[in-house]
Amino acid sequence: PEEKAVVLTKWGAFYKEKRGGLRIVEVPGVIKIKAVVPLWIESIEIFDGNQEVHFKRGSAYPKITLKVKITNAYKAVFKVDNWREYVKDIARQILNDLLPTHTLDEWSMKVSEKADFLPLLRTINNNAVQDFIEKCRNNAGVEVDSLVMEKWEFSPDVVEQRHKVYISHLEQEIADIKREELIKKE
Repeated sequence: PEEKAVVLTKWGAFYKEKRGGLRIVEVPGVIKIKAVVPLWIESIEIFDGNQEVHFKRGSAYPKITLKVKITNAYKAVFKVDNWREYVKDIARQILNDLLPTHTLDEWSMKVSEKADFLPLLRTINNNAVQDFIEKCRNNAGVEVDSLVMEKWEFSPDVVEQRHKVYISHLEQEIADIKREELIKKE
């Protein structure tokens, strides 16, 4: 199977792309290997769990990974300076645009850990997601496979607020039970 592509240059310009187990002959000063590009699905960390990401109300430190596969080694090597950074930057742009459209609670209820949330983003703004996918394909030769929420990490203020909400729900429940007991006694 074709696991890697070798990008060759001739006199410093793109010459050809060779795939899978073929012998490559370099001619010193003429034909050189510019890059060896993997053709399997790779993971790129978009957010590593250390950056604060803002939502409609609140923030978190999620770990989000983009799974991609190079489909055009020429574009990955010659059309952008660094295809990984290019894809990471435009993925961050779309996430920074779309994540604040919902609250942190809404996102955390809709997207569980280890889930692909690209389909959910499409429901929010399909045009933006499609534009992102096309930029990856057309400018960097990369096909987007999935966008995975690896882990939710909530900031301390969010955890504290959630705890307060939980406690107030418990207190309300206790008050409702006591009210029902008083009604039954009467």
